[in-house]
Amino acid sequence: MKNFFNSLVLCAVLFVCGCASEAQFYPMNPGYVGEPVPVDDVQIFITQKPSYKYKELGMVTYNTGGGYPQNEIDIYQKLKEKAAQIGASGVIIMNSQSAVQSFPTYSFDMYGNLVENSNIYSNTLYRGMAIKRL
Repeated sequence: MKNFFNSLVLCAVLFVCGCASEAQFYPMNPGYVGEPVPVDDVQIFITQKPSYKYKELGMVTYNTGGGYPQNEIDIYQKLKEKAAQIGASGVIIMNSQSAVQSFPTYSFDMYGNLVENSNIYSNTLYRGMAIKRL
């Protein structure tokens, strides 16, 4: 029984952490395919929107997963790389979303009694709107 619960928790942690390894793109129009551009051609907009006219392509996201702190500059770079893959001119950074979850785990103490523990999982979802200059 103890091994079953430990295995179940390990599988859940690996699944959740494995989902956060790369940036994702969610197009506004299903089936959108853009021609890739160089990463250096993609601009990041954090405090203001671009001064030029643009079309919104869709959301680019990066989930930190696992609760490990990461450098925001590196995360913005991942969003830029994903935007470049889809042919975007820029990314307008949006508010990030944070979540904390508690997963119960069970083990046995030295007397054979079932003991419940909590594992805390936190993540931050960074989001940006990929845009194409008109």
